[in-house]
Amino acid sequence: MIGVTRVLRKRLTGRFSEHSFSGQSPSRSGKSREARERMRQVALSIPHYFRELARIRRPSELYAWVYFKFPYFFPLMDFPTFLSVEVTNKCNFSCKHCWRTGKPRPVGSMEVTLFEKIVREVGLHKSLREFKLVGTGEPALHPRFCDLMEISAHHAMPTVVYTNGSLLQLFSHPEILSWRLDTVVVSIDGVDADSYERIKIGGNYASLRKAVTDFYKCRKSSGRRTPIIEIRHVIMPNESVTQLLQFRRTWLEIADTVKFNHLEPATGLYEFENPSRRKCRGIRREHGIWWDGTMPLCPGYWRDYLGNVRDSTISELWRHPKLEYMRRCHDRHDFAQAPNCMRCPKHI
Repeated sequence: MIGVTRVLRKRLTGRFSEHSFSGQSPSRSGKSREARERMRQVALSIPHYFRELARIRRPSELYAWVYFKFPYFFPLMDFPTFLSVEVTNKCNFSCKHCWRTGKPRPVGSMEVTLFEKIVREVGLHKSLREFKLVGTGEPALHPRFCDLMEISAHHAMPTVVYTNGSLLQLFSHPEILSWRLDTVVVSIDGVDADSYERIKIGGNYASLRKAVTDFYKCRKSSGRRTPIIEIRHVIMPNESVTQLLQFRRTWLEIADTVKFNHLEPATGLYEFENPSRRKCRGIRREHGIWWDGTMPLCPGYWRDYLGNVRDSTISELWRHPKLEYMRRCHDRHDFAQAPNCMRCPKHI
C-alpha cells in the first residue's frame, strides 16, 4: 500500500481538467488528460478493490467479480450482475454535478407491489452480485422505505443502499442493522467541510460526520460486520492526490472502505461525438429500473427505453433487440451505427 501511495504522489500529481464539463470536443492532449484522470480514479480505489476480493468466498463469486471488470472476456450472462433500482427520484439535496439536473422526469416513488415483483425475479438469479437501491433521488425518502427493506431482507437480497447520509439520520441505527443490508454507500463529495457544502447543497458536513460515526459505533457494539460502510467520492476538478489521500485517511477512521468515482457531465450527454471510444462494459454487466418500472436503454442513456417491468420480466428486457443490437455494434467497434453510444459520457 505504501508503494501505491508513492506512485500516486510521484506520477499522478497535477490538477484535473474541466473539458468533460465544457461540452467541447477534446484534443489529443485532452484525451490524454482524460486517461490520466481515469487512471488516478482507479489507482486511488485499489484498496477498495482488494477489499472486494477479500470478501469472495465461492468460485461463482470470483467469476462474477472478474466478469464485472472484464465482461468482454466471457459469454454474456443471462441476467445483469448488478441491478440498480430507483425506488424514488425525490431528493433533499441539489448537488451541482448530479445527473438529476439533466434528467427532467416526473417525480415519484415505486409502488411496494412493483418492488416486490422485482425482488422475486431477482431472487431466481444467483449470478446477481449486488441489488442496488440508487438513482437520481435519495432512497430513504421513499414513504414506505421500511416496508421495502423488510421485503429485501425476507428474500435475502444482497442489498446495497446508496445515500447522501439521510438514511442514517431518518432511521434508528439498530433498525438499519435489522434490515441485513450488505453495504451502505454514503456519498461524500468535496475534500473538507467547505467544499462539501458548496457541492452538496442541502447537506451539513458536521451532521453527516456525526451520523456516520454513530452508525459505525452502533454496528461495532452489536458485533456485526455488516453492513459494510463505504464512502463514495466523486473526484472534482482541482482536487489533488494529496487531498484525496487525506480524505481517505480521514473517513477510514469511521468507515470500512473508500471508493473514488470519475466525474461525468451533469447533462448525461456530451455535445460532441467521439468515434475513437472503448467498448462499453455497462451493456454487458448491469442495468437499472426507474421508480415507475421503466427500464432505460442502458445505464448511460436515458432518453430511450426497453420497456417496463410491470409488463415484462427483467430477463426479457436484458435480451431486448435494441440492447442486443448495441452489443453487436460494440463487439465490432462499429459505433457509427450506434449514435446514442457515441454521445454517451460514461464510456469514452
